[in-house]
Amino acid sequence: MQNTRWLMIASAAWFLVLALATSFAGVDLLVATGLDISVAATPMLKLLGAALLGFAIMNWMAKGTMIGGIYARPLASGNFIYFAVATLSLLKPLIGGVLPVAMIVALAIHAAFAVAFGWLLFGQGPACVGGSGD
Repeated sequence: MQNTRWLMIASAAWFLVLALATSFAGVDLLVATGLDISVAATPMLKLLGAALLGFAIMNWMAKGTMIGGIYARPLASGNFIYFAVATLSLLKPLIGGVLPVAMIVALAIHAAFAVAFGWLLFGQGPACVGGSGD
């Protein structure tokens, strides 16, 4: 059986990194990437950080839940939608030009999570209890 515990822990950790970065250094990250900063950037980054923190806590708390097929479908769906849309959002500027290396790394990480959660959501793999060691 597929063990999803490590996927949930890894995605929770990634969300936590993103949440802390956008909440506490969001404007600095925008400056580092060369993106324009508007007056609305700071509060919008704080809102994004709060949402990412919510995803981190949700995934951490669900690390022992059966996921896949019909089990925890809303959890798998929410994660898949976030990671798939984030991947496409980061892919578009890469195709149109050059992204900083950190953004390319973020694109690769998001794409890997999108594939993993897509497999859980749409794949043929069985669900399992994350902590069982199966």
